Amino acid sequence: DRLSGRLVSHLPAGLQEAIPRWRAMTRRLSWRYLRAYLILLGITLLVLFLGFSVLGVRYAFLLALLTALVDMLPILGVGTVLLPWATVMLLQKKMFLGVGLLILYGVMLLLRQILEPRLVGKSLGLSPLLTLFAGYAGFRLFGVLGMILGPPVLMLVRLAIPAVRRAGGTGAEEQ
Repeated sequence: DRLSGRLVSHLPAGLQEAIPRWRAMTRRLSWRYLRAYLILLGITLLVLFLGFSVLGVRYAFLLALLTALVDMLPILGVGTVLLPWATVMLLQKKMFLGVGLLILYGVMLLLRQILEPRLVGKSLGLSPLLTLFAGYAGFRLFGVLGMILGPPVLMLVRLAIPAVRRAGGTGAEEQ
């Protein structure tokens, strides 16, 4: 607290006043962002459970839950589970299950591509296209962590710019 207080004391007065609002806003945005991904987790779990049930998979709910959790990990996704599983089933000549898992993978991929930018964008107050762009730019610049943090960082920057302008800008006019 002392260190942050010292750092803040060197900022223009307008920015010093804005920092508590930014902290509160960051908390709200973090909760919304987490909520959007929890909704995605729930939808993924539901679709996988229904798909596994239709395919006659034993322990459908448990496997759907584990696959949905793997899906939430960066880079991995449902393909990490469904594609190898489908391949093994096809090699074992269990065509119904193998093809069914491939179809389920396609459904999940399409669903995720449609829902993720919309849910995350709505939670942060960004358009789906801007959310997708922020995630892609973050990935290109900083890898997986950048992909996850790109949309919230864009939102914070978008909210910070007017506050910086109101506080007197960057100090260039003083020089």
